[in-house]
Amino acid sequence: MFGVGVVEVLLVCLVLPFVGLFVLYAVIRMAVRDGSVDAGRRTDAERVRSQIGVGRERSPNTRR
Repeated sequence: MFGVGVVEVLLVCLVLPFVGLFVLYAVIRMAVRDGSVDAGRRTDAERVRSQIGVGRERSPNTRR
């Protein structure tokens, strides 16, 4: 009924799995980049909070 040639078999068996792996690679790479940016922001925020008179390290009796 349907004639399946060599090109179609190669496309399904070889090319499409590589396309799926590439999409998975791209998603993982974006997630890692987003996590790295978030970690950098968190590190900067912790550095600012640890400075004297800023954030949770500030004494409640200190007035500025």
